[in-house]
Amino acid sequence: MANIREKRNIDGKLIAFLIRVYRGCGTDDKQLKPYNEMFKIR
Repeated sequence: MANIREKRNIDGKLIAFLIRVYRGCGTDDKQLKPYNEMFKIR
């Protein structure tokens, strides 16, 4: 599962997108750390 969030500055201008991808569970049934990537808009 994944989600995308918009990042805005104080003025409300769109500055970046944060994408988070969940990688599921490990062998011990604990959730693995999600993969995060931020794409900045110029």
